[in-house]
Amino acid sequence: QRQQIRQWRAVVDQIRAQGGVAGISPQITGSGFLLRGEAVQPVSVTGLEPDGLDVISPISTHIIAGTAVLGADGVLVGERLADELGLGTDQPVLLRTDRGAERLLTVRGIFRTGLESLDSRVLFLNLQTARPLFRLPEGVSNIEIKLDRPAEAVAVARALKEAAGLRSTPWQKKNESLDDALR
Repeated sequence: QRQQIRQWRAVVDQIRAQGGVAGISPQITGSGFLLRGEAVQPVSVTGLEPDGLDVISPISTHIIAGTAVLGADGVLVGERLADELGLGTDQPVLLRTDRGAERLLTVRGIFRTGLESLDSRVLFLNLQTARPLFRLPEGVSNIEIKLDRPAEAVAVARALKEAAGLRSTPWQKKNESLDDALR
């Protein structure tokens, strides 16, 4: 059984009560493969609420083809991933997840962020579309938070861990290797 946050709506309410929160993004994340004909590419999948695409990072402003709308059958892919698979907007593509589930989806938008890791391996889809693909009928796998003051992430993570009893990782810890590389 995959770990999940079953009572995620209550956790979101607790997060809002903390104050200093600029945005909250409940997500279902996982791995899979995107297939088009003989071409196969590994992907990191993020399922989001349709209105939550830009809550943490502004993806919709980086759409270079199509639209940023996360409908029931749509997927947004990075430009490098689209190029590797020969994909354009409104084309079908098969997503096969690490849970063995698969679904034919339609490319609704292509984004270019300038970050290789996003543009070549990440895809976004609707949270409800992700549920059966990752076998999470009611929960979410994680909740990302954007703070008004990012420097307070360690203290907020500690408070949330105590309040919700969940593992809470501040961005500084999550990106330690990047921080070390920049020093």
